Amino acid sequence: MVALGTRNDLSPTTVMSEGLKNIVAAMEKHGVKRISCIMSSFLFWERSKVPTQYKAVTEDHERMYEVIKASRTEWIAAFPPHISDEPARGDYILRNNAPVGRVIAKQDLAEIMVKVLTMDASCFGNGPRSPLNIKLSPKIMDECMR
Repeated sequence: MVALGTRNDLSPTTVMSEGLKNIVAAMEKHGVKRISCIMSSFLFWERSKVPTQYKAVTEDHERMYEVIKASRTEWIAAFPPHISDEPARGDYILRNNAPVGRVIAKQDLAEIMVKVLTMDASCFGNGPRSPLNIKLSPKIMDECMR
């Protein structure tokens, strides 16, 4: 599970993409096949609509996405909405190419990222090399998450 970030530093960086390159290289060297990565839902936005203060970090998330797509791993890249400190709700759903919600509790996101590492690849519409959107839904969970 990869959750790289810059904390509150929004300046231009390659810390996340370079970190992911190192992780993927080590995985491939040691035969580790599956990885889950947290990226940014801004990757689905038109670049002109990404708030200015997030553009540099979004560019590094784009580089991360290119790294994971080019890898030989089975990967799931999650593009969550705003990650909050609110209590877990447990009512999220996972979909490929679905609209994302507005917020997700960090505990819910952590649970998702661990569970996808052991889920059957058929649970993902595009197979085990897929982007994954996370959406909160009132008391609904995918079959794969039960």
